[in-house]
Amino acid sequence: MITKLIFGVLCGILYIIGLPFGWNYQETSVYICIHLWPILCILSTIPMLYYSVKRAMLKGKGYITIWLVIIYNYTFILFYCNVLEHYSIGTRFGTNPIPIIFNQCYQDFMQIAASCNTTYEIANLVIYVVLFAIIMITNFTITLILRHMSLVKKK
Repeated sequence: MITKLIFGVLCGILYIIGLPFGWNYQETSVYICIHLWPILCILSTIPMLYYSVKRAMLKGKGYITIWLVIIYNYTFILFYCNVLEHYSIGTRFGTNPIPIIFNQCYQDFMQIAASCNTTYEIANLVIYVVLFAIIMITNFTITLILRHMSLVKKK
């Protein structure tokens, strides 16, 4: 019951976010959940790259860290490209209209929920709220660690 309430509130927030742009709920869901979330994950890895390069340039060490951050960033880019391909967004096969993308995503979540023996709402909340929060907190923490490592004076 509580998950349905939380899910409903978040759906309402999505709807309100879309109003100034003239988007309906489906459009807002597709633009934010399929496009914005992965892009924010990608963008949140850029400070990591900056601080790892800064550390390498100032201290002459940490080149492995640069490669690890590049690979980490690349996984987010690859994931986003796979999402776009899965929903045939901007590919050579054409662009699906928003209702088709929304319904396909809904069906994907229904399959995920069924395979995890849970509800659509819980699957949606876990992926779009919990997983996103974990990724962003992880990226922020790694960035802080790399920033600290780039600022610590050489002994």
